Amino acid sequence: MERIRDEMIYASANINLEELRELREKQFHEKTVGGRINAKFSPGGLVDLEYDVQILQVMYGKEFPGLRTPQIHQALAALGDAGVLKPEETGQLIAAYGFLRNLINAMRMLRGSAQDLFLPAVDSVEFAHLARRMGYDRGDGLEPAQQLHIDYETHTAVVRVFVERHFGRTSLPGPVTGTVADLVLSDGLPDDLCHQILLAAGFQDARRAHFNLRNLAGTDSRRHTFAKLALLAADILSRTPDPDMALNNWERFIRALPSPEFHYNLLLSQPMRLEMLLNILSGSQFLADTLIRNPGFLDWVIIPENLHHTRKRADLEQELELAANGAHSRGGWLNQLRRLRRREILRIGTRDMYLGVSTEEITLELSILAEALIQIALKKVWDSPKGERKPHGDLSGLENCFCILAYGKLGGSELNYSSDIDLLGIFELPENLPQDLGVESPALKHIFGWVMERVSRDLSMHTEEGYAYRVDLRLRPYGRAGDLVYSVSGLMDYYRNVAALWEIQAALKIKPVAGNLALGDRFLERLRSILLQKRSWQDIVQAIEGMRTAAIKKIPPRSGIDVKSGVGGLRDVEFLVQGLQLVHARRHPKLLCSNTLVALDGLQQTGILPKPMAAQLREDYLFLRRVEHHLQILEDRQIHSLPKDPAEMEALAKRVLGIESNAVRFMEEVERCCKRIRDAYVSHLMALGNRVDAEHL
Repeated sequence: MERIRDEMIYASANINLEELRELREKQFHEKTVGGRINAKFSPGGLVDLEYDVQILQVMYGKEFPGLRTPQIHQALAALGDAGVLKPEETGQLIAAYGFLRNLINAMRMLRGSAQDLFLPAVDSVEFAHLARRMGYDRGDGLEPAQQLHIDYETHTAVVRVFVERHFGRTSLPGPVTGTVADLVLSDGLPDDLCHQILLAAGFQDARRAHFNLRNLAGTDSRRHTFAKLALLAADILSRTPDPDMALNNWERFIRALPSPEFHYNLLLSQPMRLEMLLNILSGSQFLADTLIRNPGFLDWVIIPENLHHTRKRADLEQELELAANGAHSRGGWLNQLRRLRRREILRIGTRDMYLGVSTEEITLELSILAEALIQIALKKVWDSPKGERKPHGDLSGLENCFCILAYGKLGGSELNYSSDIDLLGIFELPENLPQDLGVESPALKHIFGWVMERVSRDLSMHTEEGYAYRVDLRLRPYGRAGDLVYSVSGLMDYYRNVAALWEIQAALKIKPVAGNLALGDRFLERLRSILLQKRSWQDIVQAIEGMRTAAIKKIPPRSGIDVKSGVGGLRDVEFLVQGLQLVHARRHPKLLCSNTLVALDGLQQTGILPKPMAAQLREDYLFLRRVEHHLQILEDRQIHSLPKDPAEMEALAKRVLGIESNAVRFMEEVERCCKRIRDAYVSHLMALGNRVDAEHL
């Protein structure tokens, strides 16, 4: 009987593919229901694998007797031996066959029915139960249902690509369909289907996304591994603000790795790492470039002790000092300083974008990092080799006479991602210094000026690794024409006798950040008497409003909303708070603090600002700071204006408000926020005279 069968089936190798295609199409329409996936009869299901293996058996059975078997496993192995299937294809199809049989058996046992082979919804309890019945457990960070979903999509894509390769994509029943796994595995998907799949996955530039996916996939076993990962990644990417940007950056990141396939397997076993990576690559081009340049930073960032905690300044200084001691040249040290800053910004940015750490904590961490870098840069100057040219020979003994003060955002411990740092050096001499180094000695001031200039240059100069910080010295007495350093008594004389009211206002945010911090604290204590002096509220309001008006006029007319200097921007909150500090600190000395939000809390606690208004100002201020952070971290640029490009605005909206938001909703929120801030500014600062008892002040 077998011999007769073989003569009938294999001798002529005669098979009508068109007739079989019509029968398969009829079967598909009879056995499936629109919108529901059937594990046996949907495209790529068990039937497609069995039928098309049998067709190949008929086509090649005459030439290769090993194909004459009713067993699919044996037939697949024989097709591989005959060279009809590639070795890798054979293994993938055998795995797909085993998976589909196991899936169908599990569904029959679960439901007690041999006919109902429709997959439950992926997010249903039944689907999770089915996954556990098939032997999936919660391992490697993926839920059983996620593992089942990924395996189903991958194996059915393998079957569809197998059919496509040997008989054409049109041999599959029903409308032409596919998933991201098909894009990775197939070499012949029509362009319109590729476009359809990628648009459904959330990509805007389908051509570029397809190019990125193909490059990520590579060839051979790496390609099959990536097909599974691509399904998981596509789901994550659809929930990121800019899937196109993330995918393009991922492809660039992969090119920097020695073993992409090892990376893919690691991500499959640690999906949290994949989610974190794609969020970074979607949220900031600057951080993406940092990772591409230093791929090893990712392993360091995901260490729980680094990711989930605020790093202490002392720990940062210790690490920076070790790096400084290990550098063989000044250029090597400067590059190392910049690399460590980039790594820390990556860590802080990941905590911000992925973990959703509060804006207050992020600004504090950015400030701690800057303080640590300034301190070590200063120490490096003091410890510079004896042979290096210095203005006055050995600098030993002068370290404790010098302190660096910070103004502005750093002075308030509320630094942005791309803030300038405003610095000034001060010095004070103990009595036991040599006579020629007295306060009046030009040589001494020259020494400290050289130290301050060197620190500023080491932080701001460009090297192969970029720069660390832009150092701004314009807030020093007499602006650009002034000295880089002042004696404590000289600076006190300036603030007491020369400083304009806006300089007194800026002095509210002074903080010692490097060098002899006790010296800086003593200076601040002396400065308090000046900050607590009685002043006319009219003069304060006039000075503040003059600065605000000038800043608003400088904004280019065609730029987007400026969340810093524009009407109702961050400056309105900061200047409102600082104006109220100057007016009321005489009665409430505790209002003298450099941090905007701490001062705002103080104004609320003293009753100067009503509690609801103070709470709303805090919320609005933090919202605009978050907008500012996302603007700046995108490309490490000091930018404060909202983008004009609709696509950029849409992505910004999703970064700030979440993936469900859009540009229209975001703009409405920004405008409401700015209006509330401006109303508070006008009602509590511009109209200050209606509430202030000038004589009492």
